[in-house]
Amino acid sequence: MSKNKLKYTLDKRDIKILNTICDNARLPYSKIGRMTKVSKDSVRKRMKNLQKELFILSYNTLINYSKLSYKLFYVYIRSKKPLSLKSRLIKSLISDKKFLSILHLIGKYDIELQIVAKSISAVKKILKKSVKEKNMIVLTSFLPYIYSMRIGDTQTEIISQADNKRKFTLDKLDLDILRILSVNARERLTEITRRTGSAEDVIRYRIRALLKNKVILGFYTRTNKHRMGLFTYTLLLNLDGSIDRSELLSIKEIVNIFYVRRFKGKYSLGINFYAKDNKDLLKVIDSIRKIFKNKLVNFDLLTVLERHKFTPFP
Repeated sequence: MSKNKLKYTLDKRDIKILNTICDNARLPYSKIGRMTKVSKDSVRKRMKNLQKELFILSYNTLINYSKLSYKLFYVYIRSKKPLSLKSRLIKSLISDKKFLSILHLIGKYDIELQIVAKSISAVKKILKKSVKEKNMIVLTSFLPYIYSMRIGDTQTEIISQADNKRKFTLDKLDLDILRILSVNARERLTEITRRTGSAEDVIRYRIRALLKNKVILGFYTRTNKHRMGLFTYTLLLNLDGSIDRSELLSIKEIVNIFYVRRFKGKYSLGINFYAKDNKDLLKVIDSIRKIFKNKLVNFDLLTVLERHKFTPFP
């Protein structure tokens, strides 16, 4: 990154735009303008600049893989290899389409992988062929409780777990739409129409149906928290018992938290959050410990160094 880019700082209008589109990436420029009181042309120009300056990394679609008859698995790898060999392993996995996300970490584990597959046995076959590391754990991830790209905002909503088992049959057009929107959640209807060969009204109806039936859980603007001077962490918790509504509501009020999901495996809950410094970090951890004081068995804190890959659709 050039020195000029590093000198760029967000102003009030940039922050307004980011907070408006963070959890609703498909908003048209005109509506963003009305909501932020910034002209449509200025909104478009600023959003392009925020991407150029790496404050916005991408516009992504949150997909409910269970509706596709798949499951999302997290793999945490503890490697004894020197940094050069870890970097070589990460580089070899980036081009492998079976891995949706690759994180380089510091803590008990060195690498986090996300894989979409039918079963744990299928994941283990993938790992045996591609990773070949001995110290690994595999966690089954369920529908997230909280997912938000907001910074310093308490408007995060809890994702409803109701009706998730309702069956919904997807055809080729649905999958094509998901594939396009997973790369760019802001893709125009006219472009999706051109690429799929379907009418614009049909595409609009299909997207609404995918949202209504919880195949798509939302459209998000993936923000670069490191670029904003923040540090990001993953907290893996082992709880004695399931999480209840009151605990979720308390978690929701911690503004630093942007992703919460339930696990099956060695850990029962994963929480992603950001902090501006060590004091902020300790404050977040202390708040989480207080919420789960009667259930918390143990936890592991991982520092996120870099995300090397993020592709929501396999």
